[in-house]
Formats: sequence, C-alpha cells, structure tokens
Amino acid sequence: MPNLSQQPGRFESASYTPQSNSPAGSERPKPNHVVICNLFTRWSGVVSFLAGSLVLGGWVFRAPTLTSVFLGLATMKPLNAVCFTLVGASLWLVSLRGATGYPSSGSIRIAGILCSVLCAISFFTLIEYVSDLAPAFDEILFRKTLNATPLQHPGRMSSATAFGLLLLGISLLSLTRRKSNPYVAQILGLITSLIGLISIVGHLYGINALYSVPAYSTMAIHTAALLFVSGLAVVSARPQDGLMIPITSDSPGGTFFRPLLPSMVVLTILIGWQIGRASCRER
Repeated sequence: MPNLSQQPGRFESASYTPQSNSPAGSERPKPNHVVICNLFTRWSGVVSFLAGSLVLGGWVFRAPTLTSVFLGLATMKPLNAVCFTLVGASLWLVSLRGATGYPSSGSIRIAGILCSVLCAISFFTLIEYVSDLAPAFDEILFRKTLNATPLQHPGRMSSATAFGLLLLGISLLSLTRRKSNPYVAQILGLITSLIGLISIVGHLYGINALYSVPAYSTMAIHTAALLFVSGLAVVSARPQDGLMIPITSDSPGGTFFRPLLPSMVVLTILIGWQIGRASCRER
C-alpha cells in the first residue's frame, strides 16, 4: 500500500481543483480590462477623497457652494465628508496591486482601520435614528456653525446616506480579506450604487414622492453621486473575481454585456423621468 504522505504531488493534485476558482479559456479576464477596472477604482477613490476634503473646507471657510453645490439644496454634513475621505483612501489602498495581484499587507491593514472607523460612524448614526439619542455625536465638528441652522439635528446625515456608507464600509472590509467571497463586496457595492442612483434621479426630476421618504429627505446631490460612483468602484475592485468575470472576459457574454452597462444607467434615469411626468399629471 503506497504511503500518501511521501507522495505530495499525487495527494495535492487529488485535493486541489483550480478550475473552480480560476476561469479558463475565453472566460479569463483580459489584461486591458483588468487595468481599466483598477484605474477606475483608484481614481474613484481620489475623487471621493478630494470631494470629502473640499466639503470639509467649505465648512471651515463657510462656503455654501462646497457644502451644498447649489444654494437651497441639502448640504453634505461634516461627518459625511469625513466618511467619504475614508472611503476614498480605502479605495486607493485596495486598488494597489503587488506582485501577487493583491494589495500589500501594509495597505490592507491601513484600509482595514479606515473601514472600521467608517463602519463605526455610519452604524452609530443609524443607532441615533432608532433610539433618538442626543445629537452630540453629530456635532463633533463645527458645532457653532451647525447650531446656527434652524434644523433639529443639523449635523446628522440622512439615514439612507448612513446606510449606504455602512454598506460601503462592510464591502471594503471584505475586500481587505484575501480569501473573502468577492460576491459579498460586489453585491453590497451594487446596492450602494442603487441608493445613490435613486437619489440622483429624485434630484434631477424633482420627484416629490421620493423626497417624502424620510431616508432621502436630506441627501445632498454630491453625496448621492459619490455613493453611486464609490459603489461601482467597489464592484470593479476585483475584476478577476465574482460578478466581474463575465464583464472583463473576452467571452461572447462579456462582449455583449459591456456596451449595455451605460445604457442601463440611462434607462434608469429615463424611467425616473417618466415617473416624474406621471406624478405631475396626477396633480
């Protein structure tokens, strides 16, 4: 009887099945598509970080055009801006690829810390909505400026924003674990993008029915845009895995599906326009 412990090659070949983890043939991602996805994730992180920093600068120098883009619209709250700087830095770190195709251990540790802070801020904000706690947590930054506004909780981000940021934090934490299931991060990223896209449609067409929902009552337009872009950046952070395999591959399905992605966004906006027209007719 052969001793399997002395025959590692035969033992490993019997227990290791690379076909289940790595796509083969035309399903293998094309290198140029992988590079494009990595660049999108990286520069989305840059945009998120710069946007959050500019909003913080707007609160420091009391510049309404930076905090609300257009006068009269909802403002991005200070803690919200801090969260987007954390999101941007985390996206940048998880997009850095080493020789193994994954970020270095140092980048992973830093990104994990940043994502943990992001999750804590958004989670405690949701707890405030549930338990109606005092708004001291929301007013850590720029207390005097916030208290000068007539709002009841001037520093509190909307519950939809907090929920989207919590999903972003969880998905980014999942990306920091090399052996995690890529579908978890990608599905959470898609949900976050959907939250942002719904709010963008509401801002573009002034759908009052959407803004009558308390969760979306104070989501700023640039907050919605950053949620939408950051969610997509999380999805594209692992172009060789999960939902991105058929998109980045050179298979017939990938070739067919890639041109449809922008059309899906445009179609969603057109559907929102039709809903807006229908609501106007009912008035």
